[in-house]
This record gives sequence, structure tokens and C-alpha cells, in this order.
Amino acid sequence: MFKYAKRIFADFLLTIYPENCLNCQRTLMSSEKYLCATCFLDLPVTNYHEDGENPLWQKLSYITQLDTAVAYLHFENQGIAQKLLHKLKYSSNPELGVFLGRNYGQTIKSQIECDMILPVPIHWKKRKKRGFNQSDFIAQGIGEMLGVPTYPEVLVKRKDTESQTKKNRILRHSDMSNAFRVLKPRLLVGQRVLLVDDVITTGATVSALAEELIKFDVESISICSLATGIK
Repeated sequence: MFKYAKRIFADFLLTIYPENCLNCQRTLMSSEKYLCATCFLDLPVTNYHEDGENPLWQKLSYITQLDTAVAYLHFENQGIAQKLLHKLKYSSNPELGVFLGRNYGQTIKSQIECDMILPVPIHWKKRKKRGFNQSDFIAQGIGEMLGVPTYPEVLVKRKDTESQTKKNRILRHSDMSNAFRVLKPRLLVGQRVLLVDDVITTGATVSALAEELIKFDVESISICSLATGIK
């Protein structure tokens, strides 16, 4: 009875304060969340989980102990993925990250084998300004579907690095050198780790983190992002 009344109240609120699709701005139905059914079906999914040697894995294959590398969406300027990431990061909407993480987690749960999930950290200045780390919430949603614990407190970023997109590989490596620190190394020993990021462009960030994790005898490293520009 309470659930029914709660649903009626939610529908009533939508008639007063309707929610719009984050992509096309059409008014959402009560059964829709964040995206209308049409835009949800039009998401530029990569299907990288179906190919163990997909373009993202090939880009990152130099990482020692790399097991799997997957991404949910193709990232393009002005595309749906960019709009979703912007809403997630800059509109105080961390629950959007959980929603998207759950959707992707449901898709990849039979392909990913891991013991723990580590969200890619952001520098404390960005966290203070934004109020949260978007990767924490993406990882939370994925973890719920995989049934694997998430540990947002294990990694910290101690260098406030700039965008790596326009730098060559040598400059990226130099910029990301010693950018991260492991706070609880004992948790990592012998573990199959899944690193979760919001978007992978050059791969410099996840590569630097992987190098750091390898120092603490992890069994394997898998990488997952909400979006990637690597095709």
C-alpha cells in the first residue's frame, strides 16, 4: 500500500515538475529515468565487452597484467555521452552515475571477473569544487550489478594534472608520474582489480594507476569506463 501511494505521489510531482530527457529535452514518462526510451535505445554503445581484443584493450595492452578493458559508450563532441558526462560532473547529479553504472554493470557482469572495484580518484581541489568524485558513483552502480565491493578510499590523486589529450606519450607519462598514491596496499595483494573511470581519452590516467597497483602484487587489472574516444 505504501509503495502504491508513493508511486502516485511521484506521478503527481511529475505533473507539476516534469523531468526532461537529458539528451532531447522531451518530457519523460513516469517509467523513464534521465533519458527517454528513444534516446536510451540510441545510446552509442561500444559493445567492447563482446571482443576481448577491442580497440580500447589494444590501446592499453602494454599495461602489465591487463586482463580486460571495456567502455560503455563512444564519446563524441556534442554527442549523448558528452551530454551525460557533463550533467553528471557539473550539475550536482551523482545519482546519474549510479544509474549509468548499473546499466553497464548489468551488461558486463558475465564478462568481468574481479574481487574489488577501485574508482579513479580526482584531486582534492576538484572534489571540493564539485562536491563528489563522479567515478565513485559509476563504480557504485557497477559494483551493485557485479556483486563486488567498491573501495573509493584506497586511491588518492596527489597531483592536480592538466588534460592529457593534446600531449604526446612522453609528456603524458611525465605529467602523470607519481600522480597517485595507494593508501591501503594490504588490500591489493593477490586481488583481481577493476579500475573504473568516467571517460578514457589517451589512457594516461588508467596507465599511471595500473603502474602503481602492480607495485602491490595485484593478480590482474581490468579497466572499465563510462565512455571512451578510442575506437
